[in-house]
Formats: sequence, structure tokens, C-alpha cells
Amino acid sequence: MFNEQVKSGARKGIKYRRYESCDHCHGSGSVSSEHAHACPSCGGTGTMDVDMSFLFGGGMFQMVCPECNGSGRVISDPCPECGGSGRRQVMAETVIEFPAGMHDGATVRVKGMGHAGTNGAAAGDLVGRARVAAERLEGKAAHGFKLMGMAAPFLLLALMGGAFTFFSALCLIPFCFGAGMVLKEVPSHRSFIWFKRGLQQFANGCMNSLFYVLLLMWFASCTRGMYFYRPFLW
Repeated sequence: MFNEQVKSGARKGIKYRRYESCDHCHGSGSVSSEHAHACPSCGGTGTMDVDMSFLFGGGMFQMVCPECNGSGRVISDPCPECGGSGRRQVMAETVIEFPAGMHDGATVRVKGMGHAGTNGAAAGDLVGRARVAAERLEGKAAHGFKLMGMAAPFLLLALMGGAFTFFSALCLIPFCFGAGMVLKEVPSHRSFIWFKRGLQQFANGCMNSLFYVLLLMWFASCTRGMYFYRPFLW
């Protein structure tokens, strides 16, 4: 969506594939409903507990029942239309209405337009996700913010020596490269949310490199008495 659609709302017609309840067996998966009975292997739960304690103390795990494939039922006369699954794949159409004021990544649910459940269960909801171009941070801009964040702690460490050194220049190169990637993706229509997400990427980059900066500072402090040059004038 564009900025004007965000303010006033938007309607989007879509075509998609979904599973709907089989008309022939009414979702039961069986020609005659009395021929479907609980799976004897899992007791109708659709899952089985597997004891893996013998393997390095793994404990108990759950797995899908191989006999009923998780449905919890065994069908002796499967429906010829759906093969016993109780649902079939169709091409569906619907209109998703996005209300005014939505932001990028927000979701809207269309009740009953998702996949039909197994064993005749009701259909789920179709989820539509808003995509606002002015707020979406992706591609080079996202990488640029993160690269700047990763270079910032190293650049700060390099400048702690009080002079611009070769190490400072090495740290400045990726920071400038990341800034260039961001500036190329900053047209005039970018919103505050776009910059906020950029700052989050910047903070994530700082946190990723902070451990290495602290490790480098610890190494420099340990070698301070072993050499005759200042640790930050590299």
C-alpha cells in the first residue's frame, strides 16, 4: 500500500488455493461415517509418545502417528473424491479490507476463508498482511543500518586513543559504506517508522559487535605492560 491508501484504507481482491470440506463425504473422509473409527495405535489422539531416554537421556518426544497420519481415525472405506482426507484443494477468491491507519506488517483476518480442518472441522481464518512501501525496511538499507551498527563500537574504540590512526581508518571504511547504502534508500517519502526500524537494526549491529570490542579492550589491557606503544595507536 502507498501513503494515501494507509490513511484512507484499501481493498484487495486475491485468488489463492485453499482446502475446503469435501462435498461428497461432508468432511468425514469416509463414504459411511460409521466405518470411521478411532485409530488403535494412538487412541484417536493423532500423536504417539516415543521414549528416547536410552539415547543420551533424550526423554519423551511426540511424533505423528504413522497409521492415521495425525487424523486420529482409521477409515476402512475412504471417500473416492478426497481420498479419505475429508477435504480437497480448490481455487478461492475473496476481498481483504485493510482499515485506515494500518502500518506495515499489520494483519487482517477474514473469518472462515482459511483451510478447512480435518475430520470435518471448521475452516480457519485467512490472514492478510499489510505491506506499506514507505515503512518497510529491507534490502540494502537494512544491511546498511546493521553494518553501521557493527562498525560503530570499533570506531569508538579506535578514537579512544585521542588521535586518528590506521585502525580508525579501517573502522571508518565499513561505517561509511553502510551509511552510503542507507542514503541511497532514503527518498523523501520515507516515514518515521522506517527510520525507527533502521535504528533497531543499528542497535542489533552494535550488540553483535560489542562482545568483540570488549574482548579487544581486555586483550589491550593485558598487553599494556608488555609493549612500549599505546594500545590504541595502531
